[in-house]
Amino acid sequence: MDFYLSAPLWDENTPHLKTEASPRERKTVHNATIIKVKKAAYRDCVFDGAFLLSPDVKLPLPESGKHRVEVICRWFGHRLKTRGPEFLVDTATAEVIENFTGEVWTDLNSWAGYQRNYS
Repeated sequence: MDFYLSAPLWDENTPHLKTEASPRERKTVHNATIIKVKKAAYRDCVFDGAFLLSPDVKLPLPESGKHRVEVICRWFGHRLKTRGPEFLVDTATAEVIENFTGEVWTDLNSWAGYQRNYS
């Protein structure tokens, strides 16, 4: 989670909405709780992928319907001040995996070739 907490805070130069944004950076996590999503939405972009679930999320998630789920993921290299972003997720198609070791997406942006290392 250091990659998120060490990122700069959202500022006036951070895009508010961006339909072209997609998962761009990965990080390996160990024994983490993640969520795999299909057609999740955040700030006008729609995407698939595996993301680190916020430790504040109460499990289990509802079995069906669209719900806001907090994850640990940057938006154009920035973080929110008090929490992680909340993706709109169809929980019928999402999969929560506990004790996961592997790669998760850590940033949504639309900058080709963009990458920052905050860890």
